Amino acid sequence: MKINKLAVAIIMIIIITIGNISYGANTSTNKTNVSNSTKSTTSKSTRNIEDEDMPEGIESLKIEGAEISPEFNTEKYEYTVKYIGEETSLPIEATTTESYYETEVIGNNNLKEGENLITILVSEHNGDNVATYQLTVNKSLVDEEVKVKEEQTKKQELQKNIATVISCIAGTIALLIIIIAIIRKIKN
Repeated sequence: MKINKLAVAIIMIIIITIGNISYGANTSTNKTNVSNSTKSTTSKSTRNIEDEDMPEGIESLKIEGAEISPEFNTEKYEYTVKYIGEETSLPIEATTTESYYETEVIGNNNLKEGENLITILVSEHNGDNVATYQLTVNKSLVDEEVKVKEEQTKKQELQKNIATVISCIAGTIALLIIIIAIIRKIKN
């Protein structure tokens, strides 16, 4: 019986060892295949296998004279852009994560007041799509926030002026009442 338990333990160790060797061989083969396919699809790239976790698309996005929110991140694909002005297109500066990627900007012409949609497509030189970014552009000719603040300031000034006039009238009435009271006392 002791021999059977020992034999079973040895067989188990051999099976586990063979399983690990076999698994390691498959993993190594897969890594080689991934590495080869990466090299073939990114032959013009400076990327290596360690950079595979790096997202693909646009690395930085700038639009002069406009506010982008939320803050740009390569892995976020939808943004809101606030633009105040009369231009019918925006100066979009997009830097891709790979130098050979091409960008195509759609909808950045004839921007109207109100909401506009701009799409930025990032693709490889062969036309394969890598990423799509969407910008909802809210265009206005005047800064509504400044306009609202100016209106609030005017309202506050008007309220202050009305309060001053009411205070003057109340003071005048009080003064008249005092004068009338003094005149009555003098007559009596």
